[in-house]
Amino acid sequence: MNPVFIKKIRFLGLCLGILSLLFGGFWTFTVFQAKKSIEQKVQSLKEQGHKIQYEALKIDQFFPTITLKVTNFVFDNILISNNEPFSLKIDTLLLSFSPFSPKKIKGQLPSLTGHLSKESQDIILGPSSFEINLSQDDFYAMGTSDFINIQTPKTSLAHLEDLYISITPHTLVVKNDEGSYETPGLNITCSLKKLSLNQPSQNEEPDVENMSFSSFLMEKVDFTDFPKESLKTLLTHWRDQGGALDIQQAKMSWGALTISFQGTLALDETLNPEGSFTSTVKGIPEFLKQLSQNQAYSKQDRLFLELSLGFLSGTSGEITLPLTLQNQTLRLGNFINLNLPSLPW
Repeated sequence: MNPVFIKKIRFLGLCLGILSLLFGGFWTFTVFQAKKSIEQKVQSLKEQGHKIQYEALKIDQFFPTITLKVTNFVFDNILISNNEPFSLKIDTLLLSFSPFSPKKIKGQLPSLTGHLSKESQDIILGPSSFEINLSQDDFYAMGTSDFINIQTPKTSLAHLEDLYISITPHTLVVKNDEGSYETPGLNITCSLKKLSLNQPSQNEEPDVENMSFSSFLMEKVDFTDFPKESLKTLLTHWRDQGGALDIQQAKMSWGALTISFQGTLALDETLNPEGSFTSTVKGIPEFLKQLSQNQAYSKQDRLFLELSLGFLSGTSGEITLPLTLQNQTLRLGNFINLNLPSLPW
């Protein structure tokens, strides 16, 4: 074999070996630097007076992506309002990223429990995952959860299944008589398979199913000072600056009814959602048939609803009605009231 060729092979092998060592050193440094950065951030929050503890922060996967595993993570006394502390507990949290795109973070957790001590309410998330790109030029966030339960020690207040949410930045161009201007905000899309609410009345209300909506969040919520400032304070600033959620299109099923609507959602003085919408309701004949079989309504109520809805929908079985949310009550025309749990500020 040609000696010159052998020297070239040896030189190439030496270069590859050096590159492998350099790459391995870079990767190892990045892994332990990421672990150190998280530990320093947690220590900084502790020094600010926040009660944070965890059993271990370990390197769960080294290559080709870096995965850090946090076990028994507890964050106590997160301020939801000035007098309403919130505690957060995660049994296991996996955080994954690549050194080549360190601002793109993926997370997985089998469960999460949030507790409101004053209201004695628990918010429980089932198996969940999320992905966040913190880059200013390409920011986005998305998350999924198999289920969410909101409950007290004695009763379930709400149950959600198969939740998906996506958030991307967007600038909306608004035109009026004086010209046009840009409003910065976020595009938000969300869907869920089922929403069950525990109703105080004796009526057996059907679940809300197959709900989805696309919307634009006017004015970004500034989380720069969280958790130094309470979530209530941050949302109050956002509301006072004209923050609102413009729901461009939403759909849901409620029993035999299919309801689509659009409108604007905002926060009232108590920081509970309120809004006004225009809705289109389909499936009136099927709903009337179900209504006639529902013994929870009196004969007089059923007759009134059947005559009113039947008259309004005519032969098409479709009507347009106002949909309002105020004082934690969702009203569809004058026919349907759905009580929602108040947010515990």
